[in-house]
Amino acid sequence: MSSSTGNRYQSASCSVEGCGKPAHRRMCSMHEARLRRTRSTSAGPTAPAPLAERLRRHVTERGPSACWSWNGATNSRGYGILRVAGRNRYAHRIAWELAHGTIPDGLFVMHACDNPPCTNPAHLQVGTHAANMKDAELKGRLRLRRGTPSGEANPAAKLTDADVVAIRALSAQGCRNTDIATRFGVDKSTVGLILKGVTWRGVA
Repeated sequence: MSSSTGNRYQSASCSVEGCGKPAHRRMCSMHEARLRRTRSTSAGPTAPAPLAERLRRHVTERGPSACWSWNGATNSRGYGILRVAGRNRYAHRIAWELAHGTIPDGLFVMHACDNPPCTNPAHLQVGTHAANMKDAELKGRLRLRRGTPSGEANPAAKLTDADVVAIRALSAQGCRNTDIATRFGVDKSTVGLILKGVTWRGVA
């Protein structure tokens, strides 16, 4: 650095009234640091991301007819959980609300795909508490009430015992769940639950 340049910087002084300390720019190093702290404090905390953006961060979106898996926190039953305004909310309920609006009073959001982590609005529907419990019972997520027929004896069953045996056999032969579901007119998740032993456990 030349002597003339050094003299120019040394001749500059802090613009803050009453300071007079040498300054490379408008302020001395002390007042520059103080200004940065003030700006940082006045800016305040970062505003939270919109709810839709927060939801998408934890969702794996596939095709419009496929399940959109939740990759964030879940409860003991596998339902997605998202912290909103200091309380935990179900991710699938948030997904339904973002797509359709406020959930009507007294109604529940149910999974037509019977896949708790799914947040695809196309797989979600609203229903009453009674409808929700009946749906859970028919899909094997609740113990059957005494006297309620199970398996093909249940009037709401879409499959027969023979169908279930065939589904397991086709899977053992290497058939894809999607192809099996199409053949029997059920959802792919229904086939998956059968193969996992979650439903139709009484059929050998």
